[in-house]
Amino acid sequence: MLNSFKKKILAGFLLVTLLCVVSLTTVSLLEARKIATNQMKKDGIAISNMVRKSLGKNKITDTKEMSTILKEIKKELKEDMVYLSVCNTNYKVIAHNDDNMINTGIENKEQFENILKEGKTIGLIFKRTTEDKVYNVSTPFYEDGKVVGIINVGISLEGMNKLIKKGLIETLGIALVILVISFIIAILIARNISKPIESMVTKVNRVSAGDFTVEFHAKGDDEISKLMSSLNKTMEVIRNLIGKIKDEVITIDGVSQNLSSSSEENSASTTQVSNSLAEVAESSTNQAQQINEATEALMRFGELLENVNDKVIDVASSSSNIKNSAHEGSIKIDNLVKSVEDIKENFLSVTDRISSLSGSVLKISEITDVINKIAEKTNLLALNAAIEAARAGEAGRGFSVVAEEIRKLAEQVLYSSKNIHTLVETVTTNTNEVSYNTEKVSEKIQVQANSIEDTIDSFKNILGEVEKITPEVKEVSQKLNMTMDKKDTILNNVGTVSNISQELSASTEEIAAAMEQQASSTEEVSSSAEELTELADRLATLVSNLKTE
Repeated sequence: MLNSFKKKILAGFLLVTLLCVVSLTTVSLLEARKIATNQMKKDGIAISNMVRKSLGKNKITDTKEMSTILKEIKKELKEDMVYLSVCNTNYKVIAHNDDNMINTGIENKEQFENILKEGKTIGLIFKRTTEDKVYNVSTPFYEDGKVVGIINVGISLEGMNKLIKKGLIETLGIALVILVISFIIAILIARNISKPIESMVTKVNRVSAGDFTVEFHAKGDDEISKLMSSLNKTMEVIRNLIGKIKDEVITIDGVSQNLSSSSEENSASTTQVSNSLAEVAESSTNQAQQINEATEALMRFGELLENVNDKVIDVASSSSNIKNSAHEGSIKIDNLVKSVEDIKENFLSVTDRISSLSGSVLKISEITDVINKIAEKTNLLALNAAIEAARAGEAGRGFSVVAEEIRKLAEQVLYSSKNIHTLVETVTTNTNEVSYNTEKVSEKIQVQANSIEDTIDSFKNILGEVEKITPEVKEVSQKLNMTMDKKDTILNNVGTVSNISQELSASTEEIAAAMEQQASSTEEVSSSAEELTELADRLATLVSNLKTE
């Protein structure tokens, strides 16, 4: 919408003017309303004072006389007067120019309290029960120096509204005139500013099309004129620069053609040298690879020899260990034979003692049987004694107590004897089992002794074989050590040849890489020369389209 500098200036100017007009109109309207309200309050106070004088010496109870006076005053006043009334301290109308309003109450009583309390006069916009609004002025009504009621004067708001409306119309008219004048001034200012700018835009468009012969004519000494002068100096610098570019383009074209031909010749020579070096590098690489393979084979052979030598050393060491271990084992087995013989003798002694223990246990069993029989007989005797004591009556009571104690003692002996008999049977059973196991162990010891004798014979055979193999192992180890010494000499010679071959191959590869890099650089130079030639041609074409004369 605002697609031009001129429209933007007009829009900004009109917006500022419109804001000023609206602000001025609002302030004027509020001021007019304030003036009209103050005027109505003054008129109302004047009318209230006139009503108070007209009522004169009438008392608050003379309601009819006061209503008549109010009606006469209403007739004499302007049509803007809506009502005149008097109300008592209970806010009840007692006199009114309209008889229908007598004895009615006043709404919003809290607004009139200060009149009765402090005797103040108030003015406010009051909404009546008929929904119309009036400006009400209320003053105190005195009787004998005391406030006994309120005189109310209602003034119509139509006059104030007419006055405000008239002021608003006048203000809007003035604002409209100001707005039109501002619009005309804005057009003139915008045209004066935008005209040279539009001229500059047209000439700059010609420059963008390639016409650098354009000149900007400045008039005056304002910022736009200074901008045109700066543009003229800029155009002069650009014309000189384009002329120099044309001259340099011709020079660059010749240099790029010479550079391109030289690069092509250098590239051909470099390619030939690079191919020859590639063949030499390939031969060196193959030779180095073959030497490396031979070196690796020799190293694997050397590792195998070292492993064999280690194994032989281990065998020699193991043979010696076996011999020592077999000798120590033979000694320990001899000791073991002696221990087995001792164990065998001890077991025989234990067997004899267990047999003796079995006989003793049988004797203990016979003794417990005798004790059991004695205890049973003693128990019977104690029972008979108790029976005889009972027959004797009081004289046999002491004997009865003794007989009872003997019976209990006999029962305890019988109980203990039975326990001993049970234990003896258990010991007999265990002794029989131990005797049986002892015989089994004795048999196993005899078998173990036979096995140990066989083991002694095996150890003797091992010692004989180990003593035979030890000299042979030492001889093999000496021959392997001689072979290892010769292997190290061969590996050193082959390693020297391999290092020389690898250095030769690496040097050849480095030279080949350098030649390839040189060839690549030559190709890049040639490509850059061709691009420079094309760039010079394009630049010459572009510059030729620029108009400077």
